[in-house]
Amino acid sequence: MFRVGFVVGAVAGAAAALLLGPEIVRRSRPTAKAAMKAAIMAAHEARVHGAEIAESVEDLFAEAKSEATAEAFAAAAAAQAKTAAGNGAAAPNGARSSGKGRTARKRGAVKRSQAVSAKRPKRKSVKRPRASADA
Repeated sequence: MFRVGFVVGAVAGAAAALLLGPEIVRRSRPTAKAAMKAAIMAAHEARVHGAEIAESVEDLFAEAKSEATAEAFAAAAAAQAKTAAGNGAAAPNGARSSGKGRTARKRGAVKRSQAVSAKRPKRKSVKRPRASADA
């Protein structure tokens, strides 16, 4: 939108300069220069405000992601503690205690979902033939 208005103004100014002669050009030069300065300053201010908004949105996203990750880990830890409590705690000297008449069994670690995990999947390595020294 800014470029269209600028182009229209420039064409109108050029037409006026051709029709009314060099006297108008000399008198209108300071005004045109001031208008261009104002446009440049407005564009700069718009860029600064845009950068500030983008930074605050990035901060908000990082906070939300951090809270979601913490909640997911807390839920996983609570689930793991609940299963450990349901299976019974280990008795002293390595003996197993039974919970609700059953023997306690060991469970593996709780897996994290890919959305929460920051790790990338491993790439499969591809063996490439080496170039011979003769080539």
